Amino acid sequence: EMCIRDRLADAPAAPPAEMLAALVRAARGAPIELRVLRTSLFAPLAPEPAPVEARHAPLARACLVTWNMHGKEPPAAVPELLRARAPSGARYDLFAIGSQEAERSIEASILNSSKARWEAAIEATLGAEYVLVASHRLAAMHLAIYARAALAPLISGARTAHVATGFGNALGNKGAVGVSLMLGETSFCFISCHLTAHQGAVRARNADFARIDESLELWPPAGAPRARVPRAGAGSVSARFDRVFWLGDFNYRVHGNRAIVDRLLARREEAEARAAGWASADECAREGLRVLLRNDQLTLQRRSGAVFRGLVEGEISFRPTYKFDSKRRDVYDQSEKARIPAWTDRILFAPGRATEPDPDTAVQLHAYDSIASLTTSDHRPVVADLSVRYELGAGAARPQAADADAKAGADADAAAAADGCLLYTSPSPRDGLL
Repeated sequence: EMCIRDRLADAPAAPPAEMLAALVRAARGAPIELRVLRTSLFAPLAPEPAPVEARHAPLARACLVTWNMHGKEPPAAVPELLRARAPSGARYDLFAIGSQEAERSIEASILNSSKARWEAAIEATLGAEYVLVASHRLAAMHLAIYARAALAPLISGARTAHVATGFGNALGNKGAVGVSLMLGETSFCFISCHLTAHQGAVRARNADFARIDESLELWPPAGAPRARVPRAGAGSVSARFDRVFWLGDFNYRVHGNRAIVDRLLARREEAEARAAGWASADECAREGLRVLLRNDQLTLQRRSGAVFRGLVEGEISFRPTYKFDSKRRDVYDQSEKARIPAWTDRILFAPGRATEPDPDTAVQLHAYDSIASLTTSDHRPVVADLSVRYELGAGAARPQAADADAKAGADADAAAAADGCLLYTSPSPRDGLL
């Protein structure tokens, strides 16, 4: 069930890069491009100045999306999900779009796994400026990687694979699909998964992750540059690549009962919150989320080292993405099952390797959020906005169009910095982010 449509040969050639001019600008002390984020979302420590090699390595702006669509057709509001520009104004170079239960239910997808209408909706939204690098499906799961045409000549070696973790590790009702590629001389791997459901199935979810991480048959191309020191667990797919991204419906829930969780999620009026001793209703709501996140199964399992070792996640400041009621779409499950709201839908990534210059800025997360306005499913989509550093091969041209957009985004970010923003570095364990 593999579909690789490599249109890169049809993409226009990248314009010649003025690499010497870039070095001259650096020698003259030209301003360094900064990425910033409002302190209300993240507040990590500012990094030390990056080594010269890291400062001038190209960055790809990437948008990662995961959405369990609950067996529904693509909505008319796909443009709300896939915006071509980041909030700062920078245009995205890469889209990684993972979906679960797209177009039809899991049961129906075992017999017909086509995601043609979903891909058509994505391509109609992104337009001709983007090309499909590769896509892969397994039953109801689907992952598609799109790149800007200007960046496409730098992409090579796209491969796809899947791992089933359903009944008998044979059915694809649960499992993962993956896409790997080379961007310049940097290897990338994207993994979209749908793990075992139900409140008490933590061990089963952990086992699903372990099987996927150990069994997904994706490798950097033979002869590709490799880091001198691999990550821990070199036998896993997460350890083989320079840049690794996991996204999907991981299905980890929140420990607690529905009455307590509802109380913590209740929206209070300003007067009520102040009467209860809170500085504001917003602070009361944030503390409710913090209590729930301390009981989040995925957070607890990662803290114990059981799953996703070496990967990081942005700070969660959005409400649980599951399970919304099928009739009253703005409230959580009102059925007899009364499922406990949870952050089942997540995006994690690997930080830079210790062997590369300034690893803490190799992958920079600018925003991590859900899209509450898309209500066709019982899940809300989750989106991550990142900048990812990559290395150009010898003699490769740096796309000037992408650089111009990056500068426009940097200018917007710098303006935001003057308005109470903080220089952002990618989350790492020492920043207190799991």
